[in-house]
Parts: sequence; structure tokens; C-alpha cells
Amino acid sequence: MENKSLSISFPKKKIKEHFTRDLNLSTRNTLTFLRGQSFFTSGFTIKNSKGPWLFMLDEHYTRLKHCYIKLFDETQLPFSYEEFIGWVNHAIRINQNDDDTLNILIVINAGQAHSYITNNENYVSGFGGNLAEVMVVVNKHLTKPKWSFKTGINVITQSYQRPIASAKPTNYIGGVQANFTIRAINALIVMKYLTETKERKSHESKWFIEAIKSYFELYNQCSFSEREVLRYILNDIRREFDGTKIKNNDQFFIEKNISQNIANFFKGIKLQFLTADEINSTEHLIYQNLIQECVFSHITSPNIILEGSTFSLMYIDQNDQLVFPSLDHNIKTGINDLDDSDGKILESTTILSLYEVAKKYNLSYRLEKLTFDNLVNAKSVLAISSTRMLIEAEDIQLQQINSINGLKLKSENLAMSNSYKELLKSLRLFFNDYEYSVNLKTRV
Repeated sequence: MENKSLSISFPKKKIKEHFTRDLNLSTRNTLTFLRGQSFFTSGFTIKNSKGPWLFMLDEHYTRLKHCYIKLFDETQLPFSYEEFIGWVNHAIRINQNDDDTLNILIVINAGQAHSYITNNENYVSGFGGNLAEVMVVVNKHLTKPKWSFKTGINVITQSYQRPIASAKPTNYIGGVQANFTIRAINALIVMKYLTETKERKSHESKWFIEAIKSYFELYNQCSFSEREVLRYILNDIRREFDGTKIKNNDQFFIEKNISQNIANFFKGIKLQFLTADEINSTEHLIYQNLIQECVFSHITSPNIILEGSTFSLMYIDQNDQLVFPSLDHNIKTGINDLDDSDGKILESTTILSLYEVAKKYNLSYRLEKLTFDNLVNAKSVLAISSTRMLIEAEDIQLQQINSINGLKLKSENLAMSNSYKELLKSLRLFFNDYEYSVNLKTRV
């Protein structure tokens, strides 16, 4: 069955159904299309004896209200909780023949900038405007691959503070830039792996972790401009490189006018053995052993961990207690940013669901400001988002983090953690009892 979605146009709140593939963003809504005045929330459906539901709907509505305050400078959403439920139910109903879990993405888009008319002339600053459209976008819900729940994922840290940190705008530029680093380091690991494979050397998981650590440290010793040059070179190699056309690395370095600092990254790599096609295809084959994600650390205090680029973090400590992230590190750096975001993170609806479960079923937990030191000494560190919760008929799994910056985490078998088992057992009960509430609440 092909999924269908909704668009609700404002101010008349006219509802229109679309096939999801045909739902488009209007270029007339320049505040969204050009200025980034847009935000969203994303969740998944569950089914129990009471019916199908958007899980944590109340919390999604609360998030939208908070984002609207931050991004539109208004205290009230221009639609009610009851209208919101009606739109969500409508979207679920027109996809009701789909037995799959649904992903429901609610996007709030601003319209056109204010126009000021004086003496029959218009002045438009390009800003200021109102809500133009709500999109309720429905697709099949896809979780991360099963292997990532079995082996965990490898992450690196990037110093970055999201602007408007307590909201969820559609601008993910921090993740975009962090991915530049991930792709560069992964390319180097693949090239070294291929070189050593051709020399008949074997590679175990430990080799990859050590390679991540080595290249991450070397990368962070370089200047900003050197990192850029390295990434450009590696992108060129990915696109069209043919090592059969050179004799050795030195010839390549001379032709590309590469400095010694950049050349150091290629130690142990024999470029004459490699081609772009082989590098790109091998990256897919060994991707489980490479870097998958980025976690943001504080700009001036790198030991402070904020959040992942598309996920939040929690952990289980050595005493088997659940540790949820504090939303504010209460950092006072004197930086006068526009929205007082320094040291703050987004409240994850998925984290919030686990937090509510821990409270409701009297599990052992605490709130804590996350630090790098605490994570590397934890029993298990978990990456939490709606796509990192694997829900099957007989089992629920959360995604572990295997390493950070090439440091292998303890990552003890989660089956040995009573807290983890009780959390997931209680989550199943929470699913079975779930329904919408008329009382909106969120964690303070």
C-alpha cells in the first residue's frame, strides 16, 4: 500500500490528502524555503487493544508548542490539541490498511515575509511572517539495521552547540559538517584496510577501533585549513581515482602539491593498489566497523557531552542504574547568544518515554549532566531515538554505542543488566496501556 499524507494550509486550516511521494514544499513559502523558519517532530505508531496511536502524542504536541514559541515568538500554537489529534487520526486512518508501523513526521512551515507598504511601495526585509502550513508526512517506519543493535555503533565527538537548542528546527548543519569528518576518516580506514588486505594481513574488530583512534587524533592535530585540504583530496579520490596510473604515493603527493602534514595520513596506504570503485564498494562491505555517527561536545568544555547529531544519549552505570541526560549543563561562559542555548540540549521524546516508564514502574534512575568521562566508564551507553528502538513481537532492543573517538566502551552484555531488562519489560507494558491524554505534561 502506498502511504498517504496530509497538508493543512493556514489560516483557513484546509486539509488536503496527498500520496506521500507527491507532497512538496512550496517555494512561495520563502521563510521556510530560504530562511529556515521551519521545525518538526517525528514519531512512530503503536497498536494495542485500544487501537492505533501515535506514540507520545502529547509530548509531540508539547514540543511543537515550545518550538513555535522559539521560532515564531508567539505564546500559543494557532491550532488546538484537539485539532492536532484529529489530523494525526486522519493520517493514520487513510493508512489503516498498512500493517506496518508508521513513521509520522509533523512539519511546521512559515509562509512569506511581511511586506510593508508606504506610498504604494513595498519594503520586504525577508523576515517576519506567520504559519503557512502543517504537513503530516506518513511513511513506513524504518529502524536502524539489526546489526547495529547487535554490535553497537562507533561515534566520534564534534565540538558544536546547536542554536535554539531546546527546539527542533529543520537545520542540521552541525550534523552535515560532522559527516565531512566521518567520511574523511572512513575513507582513510578503507584505503589502509585495502592496502593491508592486498598484503594478506588479517583484520579483527580491534584493528578498526585502533584505526579510528589513530586517524581521529591525527585529524584533530591539524589546522582547520589542513583538514579542508585533506577532505577535498579524499573526495577527489572517491570520485575518480585510479592508482594504476601512478608509481607510488610520492608521485601523487608531488602532483597534488600535498604538504607533509597531509602526507602523514597516507602512511601505511599504497595508493598504487587502489581505485575509486574499489574504495567505495569496500566501504559498504566493512561499514559496520567504521564510524557511523557523531556526538556533539561543548565548544569550550569538550568533556561535556551534549547530544548526538540525530539522537540523544543515556547510559547504565556500573551500579546498574539508568542515567538520563539533564537538559541544561548550566554553563555560564559569558557568551551572549541569541537564545541562551549554551550547554542546553533538545528534550528527546523517545528519552522522555523511557523516563516516564522508569518513573511509572519504579525503576532505579537518576538525571545527570553527561560527560565524556562518565560515558567511557559506563556499563553501557545507549543512542536513543525513534529509529533506534527495535520493536519486535517477542523482543525490544535499544542501540548501544560501541566506541567513542576510537576508545572501546565497556559495552557489557545488556542481557546481564537487570535495569535494562526491567526497562524494556516495563516499556512493553507501557505500550499495551498507552492512549492519548487530555492533560499535557513534559519533564522539567
